[in-house]
Amino acid sequence: MATEQTSELQAQAQWLRGELFRRGLADRDGDIDMYEAGWGLARSLGIRIQAIAVNASGQLTVHPVVGQQGRLVHILHTPGHFQPLWPRR
Repeated sequence: MATEQTSELQAQAQWLRGELFRRGLADRDGDIDMYEAGWGLARSLGIRIQAIAVNASGQLTVHPVVGQQGRLVHILHTPGHFQPLWPRR
């Protein structure tokens, strides 16, 4: 059952993918390459992005930061999926 928050996040993710597609930075479907789309995304949003990838065997890879200014946003990349890592308060 979708909550109002998950529905809003899904709508934002669809909008963001559409923007990346219109700018030629991602396909309409499929994976988004952080190194192709990440720089444009970071610049457009005024943030820095660092992806932390987890492969199928649970091994972590911490990727270089993309973007040059703004707050640092960490993104968890699991096979076929990105999600933000929100800091604990």
